[in-house]
Order: sequence, then structure tokens, then C-alpha cells
Amino acid sequence: MRSHRVLIKNRTLRYALLLAVLAGCKAASVTSTSAEYSEDLKVYRQPLPTLLPDAVPNESIGVDNGSLEGHIAPELDSVLTMIVDRNASRNSWDGYTIQMYSGLSREEAYEARDRAEELDLELAPKIEYYQPNYRVKGGQFFDRLAAYRVYKEVKQAFPSALLLPAKIPLTASDND
Repeated sequence: MRSHRVLIKNRTLRYALLLAVLAGCKAASVTSTSAEYSEDLKVYRQPLPTLLPDAVPNESIGVDNGSLEGHIAPELDSVLTMIVDRNASRNSWDGYTIQMYSGLSREEAYEARDRAEELDLELAPKIEYYQPNYRVKGGQFFDRLAAYRVYKEVKQAFPSALLLPAKIPLTASDND
């Protein structure tokens, strides 16, 4: 008898829980309005310029080429001047170079440099020595895409070649 009461109680709880869940689920209703949105923005629009023939000078029709009210040209010019000054004071630029060899052997470094010169890719390979390693690097690229094109060709001759970020020194002819 006792188990029968527990069974009825469990069924009752299940039904109550099911009813609570079903009551909580409400069908989605879509509201629609027949009135369309409209707003008059004519007061905020600038008038379109009239097309003038090229033969008519601006002075004859009374167009003022002076400064415009609220124009950002002076602020923009000052920012551009700061950028030009900062770039003129830089003596290096971020770029890329290709490392063709890195190892302990000086002879292998010279052989790698000679093989890189034979590739005729205008790399101008140089040997750098950072104790205890010799490194053969070549090419100075400002653009990663251009560096990658050359890197793919170098990779065929030097399977262990790497494309590395580098500081490229700027000379006086590069700034002009």
C-alpha cells in the first residue's frame, strides 16, 4: 500500500512538472504594423553642386574658394606634418630579410653566400657572425608579399631558409 502511495505521488509530481513546463512555453506571436516608417531628412542634406562648364572660371560666378567653416583641413595638415617629421627622423624601417644559413661552420657560411649570389635574385647576401653562429642573410624588403615571392625561390636552393622580420636601415637616397 505504501509503495502505491509513493507511485501516485511520483506520478502527480511528474504531471505537475509537465504542466508547469507546458504553461511556461508560449507560442511566439508576430506583431505587424501596417504603418511604414518615414522621416523627412531634407533639412540635413547638403544641396548637390550644379554642373558648371569648364570654360567658366570660379571667380566670374562668385564661388568663394576660401576656408570653409568647420573644416578639418588645418587639423589634418598638422597631423600630416607630425607624421612627416617623425618619418624623416627615423633611420630604419620595419621590413623583412631572408636567412639562408645558420650554423657553426665558417666555410659552410661562405659556400652558402656564394650559392646565394649565383641565384641572381639581387639578394646581396651578407655573412653575420654572432658568437658562435654564422648567419647568411640577404634581401631587404619593405613588403612581406614581395619578400615571400623571393623567399619561395630561395627555399628551393636552401630548404632551411627563413623569412625573418628585420630593421632595414634607411639611407639618404631611400628618404627622397
